[in-house]
Amino acid sequence: MTKKEQIALTTRQTSALARTDEDLHRTVRPSADIVETDEAFVVKLDVPGTAKNLIEISLLPTSLRIKAPVQPPKASESSRLHREIQWRTYVREFRLGDGIDRDRAEAEFEDGVLTIILPKREETKSREIPIR
Repeated sequence: MTKKEQIALTTRQTSALARTDEDLHRTVRPSADIVETDEAFVVKLDVPGTAKNLIEISLLPTSLRIKAPVQPPKASESSRLHREIQWRTYVREFRLGDGIDRDRAEAEFEDGVLTIILPKREETKSREIPIR
């Protein structure tokens, strides 16, 4: 494994995270952007319709797992004229290298976008080498 692979994030198939066919049918793989800076990896996921208090972010030994359920608003059956919105769960998992400083990981949620900041460990940060 190269040094870059040791600290990089890679994605996993969402279908591997579903336990039943029904889970797979209702599981949505949210779109994600990953940016690497000198200091951290920044992961942004689109999870519209979920609530901040329902989002589960798990930092596992070798991966980062995000699970965010969405349920349509409850309406009385007598007032419902049409229904297309179904409940679903956003699920995404990324493999992590060992260059992440897990103790300093942070997350923010605003306007349906979940941002996870995974700082790099000091020894994996790039640095300039001065020429004498």
